[in-house]
Amino acid sequence: MAVAFAALTLGGSSKSYPYLDLVVQAFAIGGICVAIGCGWWTCALQLPVSVRLLVLSVVLLPLIFIIPLPPAIVEGLPGRGLSVEVWKAIGTTREWHTASLVPDATMQAFLALSCPAAAFLLTLALPGSSLRAVLAAILVIILCSAVIGMFQVASDGALFPFYGNFYRGSSNGLLANRNHHADFLTVGVLILTIWWSPGRGPRVPLPVIGGLAAFLIAGILATQSRAGLVIALFALSIQAAYIMRPTQRSLVAVGLAVIVMCVLAVGIYAFSSRVQGAVARFTFLTDDPRFVLWRNSWDAIKAYFPLGSGVATFDDVYLVHERLELLRPTKANAAHNDYIELLVTSGLLGMAVLGWLIACVLRALRAFRYSNVSLERRNMMFVACMTCVVLLLHSFADYPLQTASLSFLFTMFLALIMRLSYFEPEQRQADGKSRYRSRNSLMSADHPRAI
Repeated sequence: MAVAFAALTLGGSSKSYPYLDLVVQAFAIGGICVAIGCGWWTCALQLPVSVRLLVLSVVLLPLIFIIPLPPAIVEGLPGRGLSVEVWKAIGTTREWHTASLVPDATMQAFLALSCPAAAFLLTLALPGSSLRAVLAAILVIILCSAVIGMFQVASDGALFPFYGNFYRGSSNGLLANRNHHADFLTVGVLILTIWWSPGRGPRVPLPVIGGLAAFLIAGILATQSRAGLVIALFALSIQAAYIMRPTQRSLVAVGLAVIVMCVLAVGIYAFSSRVQGAVARFTFLTDDPRFVLWRNSWDAIKAYFPLGSGVATFDDVYLVHERLELLRPTKANAAHNDYIELLVTSGLLGMAVLGWLIACVLRALRAFRYSNVSLERRNMMFVACMTCVVLLLHSFADYPLQTASLSFLFTMFLALIMRLSYFEPEQRQADGKSRYRSRNSLMSADHPRAI
């Protein structure tokens, strides 16, 4: 659990706190070493070749941009005209240069992959009996973040300003961005699905689950994040539909809960200025600076297409293409749309990797057989899929996957989808033919701490 604790508590910022990133990366590299020592390759061999090649392509993508190339090749790449003029001015035209316009930033992005890589490998190597313990620990961290967020709101940012008090009057918890904190709490509500009607283990009382869910939903409202509220509403609606599916009794219970929640929501809106402020922010949607960023980014896309400017170089190359009539006093640290930023920095290569990822997930879902698995594993698959959907949807309006915390969660649940679809440890162990654990594995059910 050490890697998860470091990523979720210290990885709440994207680029502004490099020393915290170094600590998270150190834990992640240690986790990768543990996974290697635990025979993760035995687990990885059970994955389809397409998934293994996908992982390899994600690792190689930033490395491609930092390979030194001959001057004749680099100068012929799209969008390098200004760089060539600079090289001529300083007399370095005969030296080899990388395809990335900011190779240091691309190298940092490569090192940042250590956190999601550790999440992916350790989730593959983790014993099945330890999954619930890890998910419970993640839920506890998310609840702690919600509590911290409440103190931040109550004190108007005076208490727990871990990343400054930029969002005075709203909740950002353990993360630097309130939009990302909304995603963080939404994942917490989704994780509660596992304990709604578990297939094994002690049953958690329904009032406890409902109380925790209500508290996390209140935390989402406290973030005052517009995109976070919309995506949370979408995700929780899907969650309610999933929960009410098994029996008529649960349908009545969820219906009553929805009615009570609606009444409470009306009451909270009427008497809470915080909630009114969150709803009022939707009236200023047309003035959002994201639209300016996206219009400027179109020029950058055309300039560097089809190769891109280099992984993680957006905030540097954006300044070159920022239109004077759209110039703003603040500096853009991201495109606030991961897909636009991916197209600017990685071009068609990055979009191809993204399409490959979606195809692998869809293929894994086809391989998952609902009729042959326990309800607990079906709940885990639902939580994993919805977590990935939430983060991918929010990537249209922000950059959640650029933070170590949310990239850790995304990759962990992505690996869980692959694990549940292809490993089938329950059936194989029952038949005495399990290849899930390596014979020399250091992992055991008594040691869930690796992740």
